[in-house]
Amino acid sequence: YYMAHTDFDSFALGRGFADRTALKHIDKILESYLNYSFTADLHTFEAMAGYSYQKTKNDDGLRGTSVGFMSDDLLDNNLNLGSLPEGYNPYSDFPHIKESLLISGYGRLGYNYDEKYLLSASIRRDGSSKFGVNNRWATFPSISAAWRLTREEFMQDQQLFSELKIRAGYGVSGNQNIDPYRSIILFGPRDGQFFYNGKWVNAYGVSQNENPDLKWESTSMFNVGLDFELWRGRIGGTIEYYNKETKDLLYEYDVPSPPYQFNRLLANGASMSNKGIEVVLNANVYSNENFRYSTTVNFARNVNEVGSLSSNIENIGVSQRYEGGIGLEGWTGQTASIVLPGQPLGTFYVAKYVGYDEVAKRTIYQKPSGELVTQDQISAPDDYQIMGHALPKFTYGWNNNFRYKSWDLNIFLRGVYGNQIFNATRADLSRLQQANVTNISKDALEEGIFETPLIASSRFLEDGSFLRLDNMTLGYRFNTSQAKYFKQARLYLTAQNLFTLTDYTGVDPELSLGGLSPGIDNRSYYPKTRSFIFGVNFTF
Repeated sequence: YYMAHTDFDSFALGRGFADRTALKHIDKILESYLNYSFTADLHTFEAMAGYSYQKTKNDDGLRGTSVGFMSDDLLDNNLNLGSLPEGYNPYSDFPHIKESLLISGYGRLGYNYDEKYLLSASIRRDGSSKFGVNNRWATFPSISAAWRLTREEFMQDQQLFSELKIRAGYGVSGNQNIDPYRSIILFGPRDGQFFYNGKWVNAYGVSQNENPDLKWESTSMFNVGLDFELWRGRIGGTIEYYNKETKDLLYEYDVPSPPYQFNRLLANGASMSNKGIEVVLNANVYSNENFRYSTTVNFARNVNEVGSLSSNIENIGVSQRYEGGIGLEGWTGQTASIVLPGQPLGTFYVAKYVGYDEVAKRTIYQKPSGELVTQDQISAPDDYQIMGHALPKFTYGWNNNFRYKSWDLNIFLRGVYGNQIFNATRADLSRLQQANVTNISKDALEEGIFETPLIASSRFLEDGSFLRLDNMTLGYRFNTSQAKYFKQARLYLTAQNLFTLTDYTGVDPELSLGGLSPGIDNRSYYPKTRSFIFGVNFTF
């Protein structure tokens, strides 16, 4: 696409200004596969084989700029009518072009015996140009099986279960979510200049180390589940346990320079696990000619744990990593989270706040040794401690559907429990000594602590549990049996984000739980809006 603009300041001075930029993004994709199935008596076999090719090229750009036009009639369509701005050179974006190639071959086999025994196995062979020349290809297998007990003869005389199935599976998947060229050596501008031939020239050097052994990040997962239905669908649900192990995590390490030419290196080696259980229960609670009520409840618990932070390169690794930069005034370089083996992501690592000394007018903290000290005696992060976790103990949801004659009502609630939030926004609004130059919160006034907070501490850790009425819809369906031009007509009113029950004092307790430092409310969150929607549905 093309972009052009006019520098009105230059134009007002009679010089004129035109700029033209062209950017190009190319995707070449080929997907091909072949299916085959065969049935003999109660046996069904299925097979599939495929090939995938994707070549991506983006950020290919070209830019030209010109000034000093006598007329603006041609806009940016003839840059030759002007002249180059002083100190400007034509611009092409070749150094930033990102080109990558992904090739995959895959296959799957399936077996079904009388809808009673189900078996499936698949394998993928993937190759990505993003990785090192020694490890561009990787193989990812998977297998799953299921047994429908309600198809067995010994289950035919019972009346309790209308569906009962046990299933299990194991599989490995890969991740290549990195930029192209991360495995090769790159050069670019470096800080500083040198004097050459009477001029100061920008210095260039290595901006990225090579790693020919860079390879796929892989995740293996085992899961076992139970699907059931009681009393011909009156109650049903799913219970599932999973164990997910991720290894060879792609991680950028600090490395010594020399022997490395740059002080950072992308390598594999770190690991992480996620284990948990998910439960979904649904029930048709009551039903008659005029009234019906059904409900669904879901529950999920996930336990995250960081494994090793070492790389697969000898003597390269870290024992821990501080994350979650706060960025408040006077908090330069301070963090609120730590990535530590044996702990989950989002582990808050801050000073332990004990209270406020009314006599001394100082906040009091406790070192790991148990010694009570003032704020200026805390050394960050040496005197910090693990004080909480950002990931919840469990999440849940509750969906309810009511119908009474022509009326229908849906209510959906969801929430999380057992997580904490570092309220950096509250910390920023707790500087009472600067009330004449910045905003302060009502809570800060009620606390009456005039000492300006300068360290990350448990004082600003809060319970992040909440229950939210996420959606509620009320509808009315008209009787259209006598209508001539349409089959159905329905009025509805939907309200979203009606209320949130929480002890959190910030704007909204629902923060992002992704990344290496989840659960930090750092003045950059736009609250969820409450909305009301009125609509009409017609079916002709």
